Amino acid sequence: MDYAPDNSLFAITSTPGNKVLIYEPFNYNLDFTYSPAATKTVQTARFSKNGIYLGVGLSDGSVDLIPGKFPFSSTANRSFTPAAGKTVSDIAFDVGNANLLVCYSNSGTFYVIHNYAGASTINSNSLTGTTGIKGCKFSQNNDVVIIDVTNKVYIFPSTLTPVTTSLTSSGGPYADVDVRYSTVTPIKVILGGTTDNKGFYLLNGASQVALTFIFTPTGPITAVCYSPDGLNFAMGNSADQYMWVFN
Repeated sequence: MDYAPDNSLFAITSTPGNKVLIYEPFNYNLDFTYSPAATKTVQTARFSKNGIYLGVGLSDGSVDLIPGKFPFSSTANRSFTPAAGKTVSDIAFDVGNANLLVCYSNSGTFYVIHNYAGASTINSNSLTGTTGIKGCKFSQNNDVVIIDVTNKVYIFPSTLTPVTTSLTSSGGPYADVDVRYSTVTPIKVILGGTTDNKGFYLLNGASQVALTFIFTPTGPITAVCYSPDGLNFAMGNSADQYMWVFN
């Protein structure tokens, strides 16, 4: 699920029916339903930071861009396929509304589509020793933050090379990642996983900061997120059905 920047809409991917459903959050009215071509399966959906586009990641390696504001359209404005035949796991738009990050669950290569609304160019880089990527995010400085399908997290600068930080979890795969929108270096990244669920990392050379949970998690942290203003972040797990909010 993803909210439009002004909180006027939110989008949900629906596995039954293979759709993206766009609702308004006040009366929960369904405003629009987007269905891709029959040969494609919806994997994820994200709004651009200005709310103009909704990016839909698909099972054939493509990303459809549809209008993120009224009037909606059942036809994609633009479509990109950086890695044909691969499965999109996550996408991210940058703060400046110029770049689109695309990563795949069955490929270690990630792509940045520059000027996605105009005459686009695509840059890429590849992780070594992994078969896929679980999640990817932009920092406000356009650093690329990635967790792979094993137990590693990486940070790349906006130039995509060389890798700035590479850390390995001792407790198994990471489940989720989010990045604080701040120009402060080192950037702040929070991670959820099996045992690396009791802290967040100040990456780019800084150290892990321990967190104190009111109720100690007995299972993995499965979801993490920063608030839009960057002042708070939340963690949740499915084992205990708890959510923790930190400031």
